[in-house]
Order: sequence, then structure tokens, then C-alpha cells
Amino acid sequence: MMNTVAASTVTFAQVENVPISNPVYDFFLRAETKGLLPRYSLSMIPWQKHKVVSALKLIRENDSLLSRNEIKILNNFEREFGIIASNRAVVIYSETDTVQVLSSKMFSDYEKLFYHYADSVNNVTVLPLASLDMIDNLNASNDLLMGTAGVRFLER
Repeated sequence: MMNTVAASTVTFAQVENVPISNPVYDFFLRAETKGLLPRYSLSMIPWQKHKVVSALKLIRENDSLLSRNEIKILNNFEREFGIIASNRAVVIYSETDTVQVLSSKMFSDYEKLFYHYADSVNNVTVLPLASLDMIDNLNASNDLLMGTAGVRFLER
């Protein structure tokens, strides 16, 4: 009943914090020691996603001070946070993405999505979310397998 009520009302996006466990903070620590993040403090994490993006852009402006390996890591983070385009494979075709997940791209480094559409005004992404947990009971023979599934809608 509660889901029906929530779905029928106007909803607003929430701020997305980048989890403390994300390795981007280790990269920022190295960049900070090199003087590439002068206006940022890593003492107040987690950061909101937009702050992470702006910090990555600032590091890119000074990429001449980075090693080849650090530039590769920066490229990966820029792809992860949507600064540079990545290859995408989708389940549901759109005008902008026609590579299907259920193909040879299933085990590639392509980003896997349910749906993606982008033009000069809109950018809509539907991401799959899933987890599977096995709870092993050592004293009995009744183990538990518990899973959850869902989707995340992003509009940029």
C-alpha cells in the first residue's frame, strides 16, 4: 500500500554521496599530496557526486603532473563518474544505444544498462541493481539464500 502512495505522489531526486569505500578517495589523497586539489579537504568525506566530478576535472587540468598509470586511473574514474563517454550495452534499444547486452558484449568492459537515452537536452539511464546473500547455518542443515533486485533511474 505504501509503495502505491509513494508512486502516485511527486518525488524529487536525492543527493548522491560517493561511498567512503570508493577507491576514488585514495586517488584524491595522492592528488592532494601532489598539490592538485588545493581547495579540497579529504577530512570531510563522503563527498557528493558533483564534488567528486569537479575534483576529477581539476586533476585533469593538471594531468601533466601525473604518471602514465595515474592518467589511466583518472580515465577510469572519469568513465565511472560520467565525465567521459563509455561504451554501453543495453537490454532495451534506444535511438542512441543499440548494442545489446545479450551478445558478445555480456562479458566485455562495456557498461551494462537496462536502458539509456541521451540527446542535447535529456540523459536518462536505467541501471540494474541486485544482490544475493548466502547465510550458512553451521549447526543445522537449513541454509538461507536471500536476494534483492531493482532498478535505479538516473536523469542528468
